[in-house]
Amino acid sequence: MRYSLTNGFLALLLVSSVLAGCVKEDFEIIASEEKQQTVYDPWYPDDPQEDDLVLVDVERDAAWPACVTVKQDMTYGGYFTRDFGLNGCDGVYTTELPDGNIFWSFGDSFFGMLSDPTLRIRGGNETNFPRNAIMIQTCQNYNGFHCLNELVQIDDPFRTDYYKGRTFLRHPDGEQTEESIAAGGIDQNFYYWPGDATVIERDGKQILQVLWGDCFKTEDGGMGRKGTILTEYDISGKPGDGSYMKEIRRMALNETYITNYGSAICESDDGHTYLYGDGDRTDGNKGPVVARTKEGHDISGNWEYWVNQAAEGEPADFQWQDEAPDHDHITRSQVMDFWGVQPNVFKHDDGYYYWVIQEPVGREVWLFRSENPWGPLYPTDKAERKQIFTIPDKLDKLGDQSHGIFYNVFVHHGLSQEGELVISYNCEAPEFTRNFNEIGSADFYKPRFFRIYGWDKVFD
Repeated sequence: MRYSLTNGFLALLLVSSVLAGCVKEDFEIIASEEKQQTVYDPWYPDDPQEDDLVLVDVERDAAWPACVTVKQDMTYGGYFTRDFGLNGCDGVYTTELPDGNIFWSFGDSFFGMLSDPTLRIRGGNETNFPRNAIMIQTCQNYNGFHCLNELVQIDDPFRTDYYKGRTFLRHPDGEQTEESIAAGGIDQNFYYWPGDATVIERDGKQILQVLWGDCFKTEDGGMGRKGTILTEYDISGKPGDGSYMKEIRRMALNETYITNYGSAICESDDGHTYLYGDGDRTDGNKGPVVARTKEGHDISGNWEYWVNQAAEGEPADFQWQDEAPDHDHITRSQVMDFWGVQPNVFKHDDGYYYWVIQEPVGREVWLFRSENPWGPLYPTDKAERKQIFTIPDKLDKLGDQSHGIFYNVFVHHGLSQEGELVISYNCEAPEFTRNFNEIGSADFYKPRFFRIYGWDKVFD
């Protein structure tokens, strides 16, 4: 029999042996073997039974067109009401994959085990904060979401690192040591935040291309961004294959970083993929600016930029140019007069391009339309833009229902079932510390989903 002896018990044993006059010089102390950790397999078997959607009517806002009705999707909201592993996230992007699955990517995320699932309390000690995460959805049910972040350990629920996660895509300049990463430490000085994603085919292989913001912690503790990178993943096989979602390339994009081109993407049938960013205005607000792939849909190739060449105060003169615009040109190259960030642009069956845009951290969600994926969106009157949703002023959660800012209003085309627009938004806690140790704290930092019906009739 092997024994693992604590220092106190060993001292007692040696003292007793000396008193008995029978200390054995060949006495061997052998440390107990560490229990082999269970390997988390993200590709656990699917539950083939898919869920019916549970939808709740949202009280209509008088600002919406009469044809618009909205329902909150409690089913998809429930998929992100989790007790273990990923239990909070923002920056919620989805991309439809050729195999029928859906790629989900997230920015800042909470991992771990809730200290009280019934009261939805997220404990600070039991939680870590990876700066990005991804999932592959294979079925419309709770177990159909397969998180590809590595987990620290899933064997001992009495340890504080139980179901904590690691950042999916780690920055090469991250400050944590390998020992710290192994214990669940997270880089906070340099990290990647996700942008949008698209699928291309190259040499007969299906490839997922994902854009990421190259971010860093500023001296005042805020977030800075110094560039954009692109990662590519092999999706030509099936989930669970050794090659599926294997990274095959990572590259810094060649254009000089000016703004977050690629925070949204539109794959147009005109032979280009359009990339949208947020351009600073001279008044300090923001509006959308546009770039596109120069040839084909592969975003690893050359881009060109839709830039207003006119001097300030002169009529707009937009042209495509190969060089990334400087900041001065960015301030004059927004494609709409209204404020707006992270436009969700797509082409509808009627031939128009529709733009779903949130006013920066505001509650109003607007719908525009244009004949081209680059705009312009210069309505002559307010009839040319329609408010199709108002983010509720209170959160549906236990405990205090007040909130911080609203952000990341994104459209999820792969979730639509009847042609409705499916959107999600994120909401911060009033203060960051309130994400922990209070009733309902685990329900601040998660997406909420809504289905908007009748949106395609608002311009009739």
